[in-house]
Amino acid sequence: MHICSKTRFASSIVLFLGVSCFPSCSNAQGNKLDRPTALSVLRKAGGLNNEITAEAHTSTEWVEAWWNRDKSLEVARLRAQSELDFLNHLVDGGILRKKADTFLGCEPEPGCRDHNKYINFEVIASADVRVMYQGQTMMGRSTEFGYVVLARASNPKVTGITQEGIDATVEVEYSYSPTALYKRVLPLIKDSLAKCSLPDLSSNPLTYCGHWPTEAEISAKKETGSVRFRKYDDGWRIIKQ
Repeated sequence: MHICSKTRFASSIVLFLGVSCFPSCSNAQGNKLDRPTALSVLRKAGGLNNEITAEAHTSTEWVEAWWNRDKSLEVARLRAQSELDFLNHLVDGGILRKKADTFLGCEPEPGCRDHNKYINFEVIASADVRVMYQGQTMMGRSTEFGYVVLARASNPKVTGITQEGIDATVEVEYSYSPTALYKRVLPLIKDSLAKCSLPDLSSNPLTYCGHWPTEAEISAKKETGSVRFRKYDDGWRIIKQ
C-alpha cells in the first residue's frame, strides 16, 4: 500500500508540471508568425503591390519636310501612321481622348499644314491608368503620358519566414493576373503590335513595341520578393515601405 501511494504521488507531480507549462508555451506560439497567418494577412491587405505596366504616350508627329523624297519618306509615313493607329486604339479602349492638333509653320500655307503637325491626346485617369507629367515642351505642349496597369501580382505563396521578436520578414513567390483593362484593350491593339516585326520598323522600333506582353507571357512570369511584418496587440500587420 505504501509503494502504491508513492507511485500515485509521483504521477500527480508529473501531471502538474505538464499543465503548468501550457500558458508559457501558448504565449510563445502566439508570438510566432507562421505561413498560414502570413498568407492570410497578405490577402486581407489586398496582396502585393507589384504590377506590370506600359506607357501610353499622348502625341505623335508628322513633319514631312524632315524627310527626303525617297524610301525614307515611305518608312516615315508608315511609322507615323502606325503610331497614330495605336493611339486611336487607346482612345477606343478608354485610355486616351483626342485633343486638338498642333500645327507647325510651313510654306506654302494652308496646303502644307496637314503634313506638319503634332497629333495630340490626353490621358483618362482610372483605377488602371495613372497620369504622369514631365512638364512642357518648347512649343508649350504638355508631355503628359500615362502608366497603364496591364497585370497585378497574384497567387502569392509564402516560401519562408525569418523572425526577430515582433518583426518578421516573409519571403513570397507570386505570379501575375491581367487586369480587366488589359483584356479589353489587347484585342484592339493586336494589329498595331503585329507591325513591330515589320523589317522596315524593327531596326528602330515604334514607341509602343516591346511594352505590351501577351497573356501567355504574363501568365508565365514568376517572381519572388519579401514583405516586412510587425506584431501589434491585435495581430500581425504588413509594414509599408
